[in-house]
Amino acid sequence: MARTLPTFYQSAESIFSGENPSALSNTATGIVNWFGKFESSKSYEGREGFWNFESLAELVGDVFGQLHQQRAAASLSKYFMPSGGADEAFEIIKKRNQLSKSLSLGYMSLISASDVYNTALEGGYDRRTAGIASLLSAGVLYKIM
Repeated sequence: MARTLPTFYQSAESIFSGENPSALSNTATGIVNWFGKFESSKSYEGREGFWNFESLAELVGDVFGQLHQQRAAASLSKYFMPSGGADEAFEIIKKRNQLSKSLSLGYMSLISASDVYNTALEGGYDRRTAGIASLLSAGVLYKIM
């Protein structure tokens, strides 16, 4: 999330500012770059193909990491919904489950939107078009899920 939220901000801001990033956008870029130094890199053998220990271990780690992050996002619902008595317990659980689902789906759509934004910029699109594409993809993914 630490890299996704600054990227999401940049995509939203680029719709309005186009190719002129603000000081806050530059700060968001700095945050993304700072967190980027904690990412792992692959060896030459690991980049040659998928069927090696390094690539498979990275895939398994990414899958379990995202599942854990999604569970953490869903567990935030207990902080937004107050606890009640025994009479209201069923309704509170039902509302918390719905909020947990919404938070989890929002997290997944933001992660995907961040990937769309970065891929669009790498593909040569300008910041405004990349921002529109990423926000539309986040909305569509949230609605589809």
